[in-house]
Amino acid sequence: MTKVRPSKHPASFFSQGSLILLPVLVLAVIGFYALRQDRRMIEADAKERAHQLATRWLQAISLEWSAAEANWTNRLQLLHSMSIEQRPRACFFEMDAQGRLLFPPAYPAVPEPQPLVAPAELNPDQARLWDAARIADVRAEQAGDVAIAWRQFLESQPPTRFTAAARFSLACVFARRGEIDSAVESFQSISRESPAELSEAGLPFEHLAYLRLFQL
Repeated sequence: MTKVRPSKHPASFFSQGSLILLPVLVLAVIGFYALRQDRRMIEADAKERAHQLATRWLQAISLEWSAAEANWTNRLQLLHSMSIEQRPRACFFEMDAQGRLLFPPAYPAVPEPQPLVAPAELNPDQARLWDAARIADVRAEQAGDVAIAWRQFLESQPPTRFTAAARFSLACVFARRGEIDSAVESFQSISRESPAELSEAGLPFEHLAYLRLFQL
């Protein structure tokens, strides 16, 4: 009977374990490399999509901005072509490239007096009615008589600045008499019809009318 002799170099336990773990390690390395490649591809794809979206948004914003700028330029040109009385009642301002205020024009620190010279701007009848109304107002005569005097002057159709001054004085008479509705209507008519006219103190009648409205 033939006997089987044991191998002179029996495989050790460590060698067998290494043969089992080696394929696992190779697969892990390949998987890690594949994951890194996938991550790079995903990041590249995300960057490309973000770039495309940013380009698309930039183009859309540029178009909107160009349209808004053209519209605003047209509006400014239209406003500059109008007189102050014709301009719409809107809240806006305009500045130049150096940041200096263009519109509304800045007011001087100290208003410059703007005297109303009746003989130079009124005809004789208007000048007489103007003097009579002012004298009655200064002497604080009966409010009814003062109001009549200012109405008679307004009926003579004086120049716009004298009209604004007479309306303001008449509105103040209404306020003194306690006729609040008439005073409010008169002050508001000044802001609507004579916003640019200046008082003798150099202040716009519009601002003075708003001040008196707040005081009613």
